[in-house]
Amino acid sequence: MKESDRRPRLTTAEVAQMYGVTRATLNRWVNEGKVPEPARDPENGFAIWQQPELDAVAKAIKNKRKKA
Repeated sequence: MKESDRRPRLTTAEVAQMYGVTRATLNRWVNEGKVPEPARDPENGFAIWQQPELDAVAKAIKNKRKKA
C-alpha cells in the first residue's frame, strides 16, 4: 500500500463533526482563504479532505480561540 493510500479522505460533514464546526463554517474558511480548498472526487465532485486541509482547520480553530 502506498503512503498516499493511507492518508485520511474525509467528507466535509465528517470534518465538521470531527472539529465541532458547521459545514458552512468550513466552506466560509475555504472561501476566505483560511483553509486550502480540498481536492474533489472526480466521480461526484464532492470535497475530499486530507491531512493538509485538516491541519489548516485545526490552525483556524486555534486562531479563532485566541481572538475570543
